[in-house]
Amino acid sequence: MTKSRMWLSGGTLAALVALIVGWLFVVSPQRAKAVELNSQADQIVAANVTLNTQIIQLKRDFANLPATQAKLDQFAKRIPATAELSAFLRQLSEAANASHVTVTAISPTTPSVLTGKGQSVMASAVSISVTGHYAAAEAFLTRIELLQRAFLVTGLSIAKGGTNAGSSSAGTPATATDPKLLQVTVLGRIFIAVAGGTSTMSSSGAGQASGTSGKIS
Repeated sequence: MTKSRMWLSGGTLAALVALIVGWLFVVSPQRAKAVELNSQADQIVAANVTLNTQIIQLKRDFANLPATQAKLDQFAKRIPATAELSAFLRQLSEAANASHVTVTAISPTTPSVLTGKGQSVMASAVSISVTGHYAAAEAFLTRIELLQRAFLVTGLSIAKGGTNAGSSSAGTPATATDPKLLQVTVLGRIFIAVAGGTSTMSSSGAGQASGTSGKIS
């Protein structure tokens, strides 16, 4: 082998070694880094797509916020966070007045937690007794189904005959049985949305109540 060939072979070998070293310490790490950066870029793109989707949904939710709030307000009126018995009795009185029936008794019970509902919803049983003619009693039953406060009817009893207030010759109050009157007793429940703890009914209006047409004492 001539000296020139030896130099050529040595130069080729050196170039090959330099190429291998460059691949191991320069090209390969940069290529791996490029792959990693590409992977990170793909992840960022996917995250941006997800964020954009969430932003679009948030914009839709924000646009629907007034309607959603109105529904929540309506729900709060039907199932309030407190017992609000006086407001419920006032609604019953208005329904009785409009229907021309006489409320003879109303008996709410202390609220209790509904079974299987944790402590998020409580209920109070309410018994309402009224007297009135058929059309008036029917109108009252219709109106209590349309009360602003949610009232779930669980039982109903109707009996013929009732007392009708009048006056004697001496001017003292007197009562007489009117076979055309109906005695109607409605059993039901009102609800309270309570996150935790207990709730109590206001004593105002609890127990027995009686009076003239639609009046709750």
